Amino acid sequence: PVIDAIAEALGAPLANRGTTTEGERRAETLVAEARSALADLLGTVPRGTVFGRSSTQLAYELSRTLAKTWAPGD
Repeated sequence: PVIDAIAEALGAPLANRGTTTEGERRAETLVAEARSALADLLGTVPRGTVFGRSSTQLAYELSRTLAKTWAPGD
């Protein structure tokens, strides 16, 4: 089943996520399905799943976001 899902994902148009082209819409759908599957596996909610280029990039983005709310002494 896994190899079939991979073949299906790679056998049709695929692009960066978006809403303009068929490939973009497929990417949106695949990400939503992956979030849902991971949430089901972990017993959480899909909106709590984040994908990124790497764990380093995700940690950097998180730290930048948190730092915007910090003040001296935090």
